Amino acid sequence: MPSVSEHEVIVVGAGPGGATAAAALARAGRDVLLLDRHSFPRDKICGDAVSLGAVRILNDLGMNDQILAARDRGEFYRLDGMRLVSPSGHTLHADFHRGPNDEESYVAPRLFLDATIQQHAVDCGACFRQAEVKEPLLEDGRVAGVVVRQNGSTHTYRAPVVIGADGVTSVITRHLRPEAAQHRDEHRAVALRAYIEGMELFPHKVEFFLYDEVLPGYAWIFPARDKVANIGLGMRLDVFRRHKRNLKQMLHDFWPCRHPCPADQRPHPCATWPPGGSTSVRKPGLQHL
Repeated sequence: MPSVSEHEVIVVGAGPGGATAAAALARAGRDVLLLDRHSFPRDKICGDAVSLGAVRILNDLGMNDQILAARDRGEFYRLDGMRLVSPSGHTLHADFHRGPNDEESYVAPRLFLDATIQQHAVDCGACFRQAEVKEPLLEDGRVAGVVVRQNGSTHTYRAPVVIGADGVTSVITRHLRPEAAQHRDEHRAVALRAYIEGMELFPHKVEFFLYDEVLPGYAWIFPARDKVANIGLGMRLDVFRRHKRNLKQMLHDFWPCRHPCPADQRPHPCATWPPGGSTSVRKPGLQHL
């Protein structure tokens, strides 16, 4: 396998964690190669909430203008509070405060959020390449780079520092510490996310619901824009398997009784978080969410 290039740092995975690391290192003058098997923009199954703390980190990386521009385009939806509904039906209301530099919290669909950070990393000087990392390159027991599949061919990229930011199913972790990749069911979760139009929402407020059928876990309704919501639920995997639940049925049972909306509305599209795999069926009008 020929060595395609050498860099100071290779970051495997261009999601928010990897792209943030790549941006910070590139801003510090390092030669950074950022790798991901997907091109951007691409969707990611998530509740889409972005906390004030995360926004402050992004602003520290020089992203304030990009975030405000995304907000003005309607891609980032501003939040000013939350509602937490207990199993007995009691509701806790809490206001969100702005940061010291007027930062805010948002709901930002990952299609937009991830692409914004990834592009910022490139703008800071990181080199992005779409490639599937197959394994770390090991020399004398140390990581010296990665082996990738790119454009139908196998290549190597070399660097003295490799950052594995490729998520819970990390190929880097699986090869270096296979025992760490074997998660116990009680330490894992399974979740379902969908988008729905036409809901009457609490504007600029995220909602969390705790109830017996999903505990230990919760359901959520996060406004993505006016009358468009990211809704979903998640629970511990061992409980899910023990009770032989069906996530889509649980979601359909959840939303109409806890948050009334038109009778002909159905959550759509739906996507499950692993280990159940991931599927997504898009609906006209929601293809950008």
